[in-house]
Amino acid sequence: MNFEKLHNDTNCNCLEDAELNLDRFFARKINKPLPTDRDFISKWEKGNAQIEWDKTNCQLVCGLKGISINQWNEISQVEVIQKFLTTFRISPKHKDSILIFKCRGNAGLIKFTPNSKDNFHYDFYKSDDFNLDLIDNIEIISLANFL
Repeated sequence: MNFEKLHNDTNCNCLEDAELNLDRFFARKINKPLPTDRDFISKWEKGNAQIEWDKTNCQLVCGLKGISINQWNEISQVEVIQKFLTTFRISPKHKDSILIFKCRGNAGLIKFTPNSKDNFHYDFYKSDDFNLDLIDNIEIISLANFL
């Protein structure tokens, strides 16, 4: 896998401690009915994160270059759903579904990046060749089901 796009514009090694993970299920908030390329664009790629940030703060840079995902299993589901419902209640038409997926071999690497607000948070670093065919869509769940 190549990660030239990921490391463009930074000297940070965002892949330190990142792993290939083909076995676990992950969740990402999306707009239904199906995921699009736009659902897997990082804040850095959107361009709204590049101007004012300290590019020497590698934790921040790598967080902006990664795609936020959550581990999805019996232990994490309740917490992840509650997290997604918080923003869904404010804006119910924006990202109204949860995509449950698994990565295939060349999709990218995943790093466990929990924080005080999210015990099951991971950063997904897309390979240069990433496309939606490199993830297996397991299920799409409407957040409205949990209200």
